[in-house]
Amino acid sequence: MTVAAGGSGTITVDFVPSASGSVTGSLSLVSNAPISPTVIALSGTGTAQTGQLSANPSSLNLGTEAVGSTSSKQNVTLTNSSSTTSITISNITVSGPFAFSGTTLPVTLNPSSSLTLSVTFTPTVSGAITGTLAVTSNAGNSATSVTLAGTGTSSALTPSGPIVINGQNGKVIQGLKITSTTGDCVQITNSTNITIQNSEIGPCAGNGVNISGSNGVQIYDSYIHPETQSPSCCDNNDGILGQNGSQNLTIQGNVIAYSESNIEILDSSNVTVTGNFLLNPRNDASNASRGQNFQSWTGGLGTGCISMTLQNNYALSSTDTTPYLYPEQQEDSINFGYTNGAVVQNNYVTGGHSSSGCGLIADDTANSIYFLSNLVLNTGQ
Repeated sequence: MTVAAGGSGTITVDFVPSASGSVTGSLSLVSNAPISPTVIALSGTGTAQTGQLSANPSSLNLGTEAVGSTSSKQNVTLTNSSSTTSITISNITVSGPFAFSGTTLPVTLNPSSSLTLSVTFTPTVSGAITGTLAVTSNAGNSATSVTLAGTGTSSALTPSGPIVINGQNGKVIQGLKITSTTGDCVQITNSTNITIQNSEIGPCAGNGVNISGSNGVQIYDSYIHPETQSPSCCDNNDGILGQNGSQNLTIQGNVIAYSESNIEILDSSNVTVTGNFLLNPRNDASNASRGQNFQSWTGGLGTGCISMTLQNNYALSSTDTTPYLYPEQQEDSINFGYTNGAVVQNNYVTGGHSSSGCGLIADDTANSIYFLSNLVLNTGQ
């Protein structure tokens, strides 16, 4: 470097400490100046390396969710980018109607390691909602945050009192929340081509859906839960009761729970029950005469049932009231008596603690009953 008379030049000095603490050194310039070398004193302080904590993704949209319900989980991954230094996460906070799971605090991330958190969204009001997941740690960039978003929607179900359908054809019930404090939530009598879909039925003082002498009733994609425990036998508080010569009934894709019997078919024919979740029948308060997830039997007409099909259903009975509102009081899970012809196929049947109850049973006067490829686990007998 040549520095002209009265001129100047620039030299850049970098500091790369190899350890913590104060460090001194010097810069020595050898030149043709009268005093050479020129010595410049240097000093600096080394500090311990801190890792950098990153979040992927940095923003998360939980989508659209009905008010009061909880979304599916989505994941956020926290990564320690340092190859030499651990990071301790001391606190994680979430604002808005969001929640996280996946770790117990405090937690330490080793060098180059990651932690996955699951985030859910439970809106309490309608509309677009935002929040933040904030992570506090000893990382060099604490705090790390993730922007959260979701949209709450009002329930699409319209409140309704009990419904009575008598002598009608081609009626569709949908998008309703039907309750009754006096008796059955829905009565269908001497009617044809009736459809119930995308509705909630319950609680009910009587049966959820009482079908009598009707042809071509379809019940799809609904939640049916009478909840009222029957004071005595029988069929006062079934989820779905088909009786008195009803025929061509289809029960598909429903959750049916907390009933005297979740599905009870008496003196009826050509009934198809497929793809339902049947949960915790509650029996009647006086004896063990009911308490089935499904039962086909004889009723007031004394004719019994003909041609039943049960397939791809999940029948569960549990005494655990942590996930479920009421414990089971099940006798049998799936029971056929006074029935001629049934195919029971690809169902999963589990639970039930009755010493006399069964998972699958062809009972009194049951003929041509085919049990095919069912899974039966821990059902008493």
